[in-house]
Amino acid sequence: MMQPAQQPLGLNLLYVCERDSKTVLMYDLKAQKVQKCQVNMEVQFQHNFQYIQTPSQRLFVIGGGDFQKAEAKSLTACLEILNNGTKVFDCLSKDSLKSPRHGHAIVCLADKFLVVTGSRLEKDGACKSVESYNIDMDLWFDLPNMNQGRYYHSSCSFVDKWVYVFAGISQQSKKYFNSIERIDTKASGKQKIWQEINVDVAKFPVRQGAGSSQLNNNEIIIFGGFGGEFLKDTYVLKHADGQL
Repeated sequence: MMQPAQQPLGLNLLYVCERDSKTVLMYDLKAQKVQKCQVNMEVQFQHNFQYIQTPSQRLFVIGGGDFQKAEAKSLTACLEILNNGTKVFDCLSKDSLKSPRHGHAIVCLADKFLVVTGSRLEKDGACKSVESYNIDMDLWFDLPNMNQGRYYHSSCSFVDKWVYVFAGISQQSKKYFNSIERIDTKASGKQKIWQEINVDVAKFPVRQGAGSSQLNNNEIIIFGGFGGEFLKDTYVLKHADGQL
C-alpha cells in the first residue's frame, strides 16, 4: 500500500484545498511562501466536502457532492492526499464512510482518529449520525448519535478526547439554530453520550459556518459565521462548567 511521503519542510506546512478544483495550496509558514499543487484524482473536490490536516501532516478529504443524489459515491468517500515531493500530489482511496456526508464537520483526535458529525442528508439518520475513523487501521466505526440533526455546523476537539459541535442548520426545522453539544469519546457505557449545553439565543445568536478551536485546557473560542448576515462576534466557552 502506498504510504505518505516524508514532508520536505517538516511541520511548517499548511494545506488548503480549493473547492471545485483539483488544486491544493501548500503554505510554508516558516518561509512565508505558497506553492500551488495539483492532485492526481479522477474528479475535482466536491461541493460541500470537508478536509482535515492531522498534526503529523497527513491530509484527508471527506464526503461532499450532490446531496440530492444520496447514492453518489463521493458522499461516502474518504481520500488521503499524499505529498510525494512533486507539484502533482497522489490520491489514495480509503475505507468508505457508513453514512453519506454533505455539509458535515470533522475533527482530529490525538493524531489517531478523525470524527465526522452531521450531514444535510437524512438517509439512515445521517444528519444525527457520528462516525470515527481509525487512521492506522483505515476503518470507520459508529459513535453515538447527536441529539440534534444538523449540517453546516462547526466542530472542534478538546484535550484530544472531547468533541464539540456548534450551531449550524437544524435538520428538524431547516433553520439556523444555536444548539451546542459535546461528547467524551473516551467514556464508556451510558456515560458515552452527547451532552446538550443550553445557551440563551440572546447570549449566543443562531448561526452556521462558525469557527471554533481549543484555546487552553478549559476554554474554546467560537467566532463568526452567518445567521442572515455575516457575523464578526466572538465567544469563549468554558469546558468545566459549560458557561459561555
